[in-house]
Amino acid sequence: MSTDTGHFDLSRTMPLTPDRLWHLLTDGQMREAWGAPEEGMVMIMDKSDFRVGGHEMHRCGPADNPEFTVDTRWYRSDGPHDAAVTETVIIGGTAIATTLVTYRVTAEGTGSRLDVSVAESSFTGPDADGEFKAGWEAGLANLEALANKMAACPPGPACLCLPACPTLSADSPPFGLRRIDRGAASGALVPRQAHTTCARPFF
Repeated sequence: MSTDTGHFDLSRTMPLTPDRLWHLLTDGQMREAWGAPEEGMVMIMDKSDFRVGGHEMHRCGPADNPEFTVDTRWYRSDGPHDAAVTETVIIGGTAIATTLVTYRVTAEGTGSRLDVSVAESSFTGPDADGEFKAGWEAGLANLEALANKMAACPPGPACLCLPACPTLSADSPPFGLRRIDRGAASGALVPRQAHTTCARPFF
C-alpha cells in the first residue's frame, strides 16, 4: 500500500496572552485537558518532555482498551511564538500514520491568534486526512473553551485558574478541577475535563 499524504491549516483567536496560551499548548497535562472531543476515550501521558529534542509517549483509545501509542518528538520551540512537533501513531508495534504539526502564536489585541499547520502521511489509506482534520477541529474547540474559562480568572501560578475563580468549580462542564499532588504547586486546583479523551477520533 502506498503512502497517502495530506495537509490542512487551522486558525483560532484565543482570549489569552501568548504566554498563557503557550502553556496550554505545550504542557503535557494541559494537552490532556483540551486535546479530545469525545467521551468514552482516554489519553494517558506516559512520558512528557517538552524541549527541543524532547521525546514524549502517550496511549490513546477507548477507556477499556487504549491500544494506540503516540510517539511525539519536539524539533523546535521558540516560546511563546512557534513550535514544531511530529506525532507517529502506532498500533500493535506498527506505525499507521505520522504528522508534522507547527504551532504559531501571535499577539492580537489583548489575546492571541493561533495558527496550526498539520501535514500527515498515512500508511493505511487515504481517509486519514479528513479524520485528522476533524479531530484537530474538535480539539481546538475544547482549547478555545478552556481558554475562555481561564481568561475570566486572574493569572496564577503556571497560568492556571485558582479555586477563587468564580467561573470554574469542581463540577463545571466540560472542565472540572483537579488537585495537584506533587511539586511546588501541590494542593492547587487546576482545570481538567471530567473525561480525558483522545484528540483524534479515528484512533
